[in-house]
Amino acid sequence: MKKLISISLILSLVLLCFTACSPEIRITGERYTDYEGVYITVESTAVAENNSRLLNVTWHNETEDYVTFGLWYTVEYLDGDEWRNIQIVDYAIPEIACHLEANSTGEQKYTTKYFNMLREGTYRIRTEFYVPEKDVGTRSTYATFEVRYL
Repeated sequence: MKKLISISLILSLVLLCFTACSPEIRITGERYTDYEGVYITVESTAVAENNSRLLNVTWHNETEDYVTFGLWYTVEYLDGDEWRNIQIVDYAIPEIACHLEANSTGEQKYTTKYFNMLREGTYRIRTEFYVPEKDVGTRSTYATFEVRYL
């Protein structure tokens, strides 16, 4: 009987740790782009493997030109006034070009499993895109979110 109670107690503590250490992600809505009319927004999140999160992102193209973007992205942490790269694992991203028509939106999912998101605070997902018809080079956009641990 004591053994059963001990096992029950240990299992309860393990379960409590996993649920108590689960991050809550709050979408702040702040966004940035260095090319007017093309930007991303984080629409929602979902729990993924290893308790990481999927960021459900919408790409917005409010211009008259088509835009291409790849699957590359990074997640950064706001440390005081400075954004810090928090990548913890090298990861390979296939070089696939996604095409976004003029005046349209597109959906993309990004995982947080390659990044150290153990601290509460402000984070951002940052990625790049191109406007081939304008030949303006690589452009950047990001959207922020908050992480809190329950």
